[in-house]
Amino acid sequence: SGKNSGHWKRNLIRFEGEVEFNNVKSEKGLCMMNDAVLNNIEINVADENYALWITAQGQTVNVDGLKVTATNSGRGIKIADEDYENSAEKIVLEVKNATFVTAEKAAVLVTSTAGAEITWGEGNNINGVAADPVNAVWVDEDRSDYYDKVVVTGATKILEGAAEISVISTAEQFREALKTASDGDFIVLADGTYEGL
Repeated sequence: SGKNSGHWKRNLIRFEGEVEFNNVKSEKGLCMMNDAVLNNIEINVADENYALWITAQGQTVNVDGLKVTATNSGRGIKIADEDYENSAEKIVLEVKNATFVTAEKAAVLVTSTAGAEITWGEGNNINGVAADPVNAVWVDEDRSDYYDKVVVTGATKILEGAAEISVISTAEQFREALKTASDGDFIVLADGTYEGL
């Protein structure tokens, strides 16, 4: 069911029951409010919308074969407790064989006080995540008190804003990045050959 009020409700197709999707393409973000199995799904979104929104109600979401294209401030997966702050429950999320091309945030952003148990399986590609092609999961900076409630297996997580991510493509940019890097910063090298270092 779609809703007409509220930013995220307006831009997502919401599923309140248990679902299994196979070979689906969507031009709107999907919101899972119950257990879900998603196989070979393609989601295209833009303008600060999330491709996959998971409400923190204790469900398990298994994703195998996801392609996210999120342009113009578009984003990947969000685990959120909006509207459920007082009754949020931990989410279990497994993601494998997923490709993310996103304009903002990490591939997965957790904003739930109940935390999450995330398994990052084989075949995932976050090279197209503009904000962070290194860390698959961010914990929302406003949820820093709940950072330890987010457990990630198979990938790295950081607190949103905790590290500066620089994607560079020349030897000169690499030398400059090494001079100015601080502890906790990530330097990401684009594909290519770097000479004269």
